[in-house]
Amino acid sequence: MYLLFGSADSLDVDVVFIVPSIPETIVEAHQKCLDFKAELAPLFVPKLVNVNLATIAEGRIISVFKGLPDELNNAILATYHFHQQAFKNPITQVVARSIAAKEARVVQTLLSSITKTKSRALIKSALKSDFETQLTALLSFDLSEINDFEIAEQLEIRKRFAFQLGQLALLKRGIEVFTKSEIAEEFPQLKPYLYRDSKASIDALMEFLRRTLIKP
Repeated sequence: MYLLFGSADSLDVDVVFIVPSIPETIVEAHQKCLDFKAELAPLFVPKLVNVNLATIAEGRIISVFKGLPDELNNAILATYHFHQQAFKNPITQVVARSIAAKEARVVQTLLSSITKTKSRALIKSALKSDFETQLTALLSFDLSEINDFEIAEQLEIRKRFAFQLGQLALLKRGIEVFTKSEIAEEFPQLKPYLYRDSKASIDALMEFLRRTLIKP
């Protein structure tokens, strides 16, 4: 069984396969995702298919291969109806969210996306350390460094930063969102990054990052 979720206007297809258990090793889980992706990819050409794995019990997600169980659980409930589905949604319960877990995940995700920059050594070291070290590394990073990448990768990284930070900022207000359009409506300054506008200056995104992650 698999479920589609996420923004209706996404350039990619996000899919989660419901499995009896998550493979014990990262290598095995990753291979399982690749196998499922190979099965589904022909159905969604030319879009890129992103595959995750999850287990469920009593109408809610209890474990995932990538990301946070609580976030994926509620994301499916909120966005399942945006997509043409092959299976009935087995997720029936909204679950409470952990802001601390989301913030830690955001910092790790964003750091991981910029490891190919000239700050690679600092970032790699931070990823092996604690949350405060990771946060300090991310806040010290100059996003203009990603301008050395190919334009498509630059825009993808900017989009990832805008989406994750927008979600986190709203969750801190007690608001859950799971689509680009919802974030853009709440934070118009993030819209150019969410929709991959190559002409947008990096400044507003840097300012949003600092305002979202620096403790008051």
